[in-house]
Amino acid sequence: MFDLLEFDCLAKCQSVCWKWKQVISGSPTLAPKADFHKAVYLFNQKAQLGVDFVTKSIGMIPDAPDDIARFLCFPQLDRQQVGMYLGEKCNKDVLRAVLATQDFCGMHLDDGLRKCLANYRPVQTTSGMRRILKAFAVRFCDCNPHYFSECADEASETAYLLCFAMMMLNTDAHNSRVQTKMTRQQFVAYISSSLHLRVNIAYLEGLFDRVTAHEIRPEVAPAGSVQIVRNALRWVASIPWSS
Repeated sequence: MFDLLEFDCLAKCQSVCWKWKQVISGSPTLAPKADFHKAVYLFNQKAQLGVDFVTKSIGMIPDAPDDIARFLCFPQLDRQQVGMYLGEKCNKDVLRAVLATQDFCGMHLDDGLRKCLANYRPVQTTSGMRRILKAFAVRFCDCNPHYFSECADEASETAYLLCFAMMMLNTDAHNSRVQTKMTRQQFVAYISSSLHLRVNIAYLEGLFDRVTAHEIRPEVAPAGSVQIVRNALRWVASIPWSS
């Protein structure tokens, strides 16, 4: 299993394996950092509890946006809890850090949105969803500065409004409780009249067709044993161990 792991050099591999051996053997000095299962359990009950546990209670990782963002990538964490955590106003820096790790260059807006939401379930609150979509829109336009003709601020606002419209369409098209579905013409008219966006009609029709044909939803595949070990070892390697 370990021969599949990719490290910069043999020395780093040996160092990480030594640290991991100390953790799993129950070393008293490293035991607090090894309570990963408890961290996952707490996070999956309530995200903030898990984050507070790993950053403040046992100091497993620094209380910094980039470090928390890496922690949120672990597949053992409940995806809905991740989405709820990222949607909180107080966690906007962590949300930016998560999005900063994703590359949307050369992608269509709807494909970028799918990638953004692939690893966590969209939050249920409108305010939380708005924060996630706005942060994604800014990141998408940073990656694709010429995707829209407007200046940067106007482009990100256009991207955000289109994303919000796509999420509304996604619910309308794929929720069985919605009996009367929105038509292509209604979608285009809504964006043109209600949102006052000057976007090519053919482009809007393409968005409609792709969203109605393929639901925007999390696509989290369960990690295999090799991937779980790889993730764990890389995380151990990133922990600032004291001498």
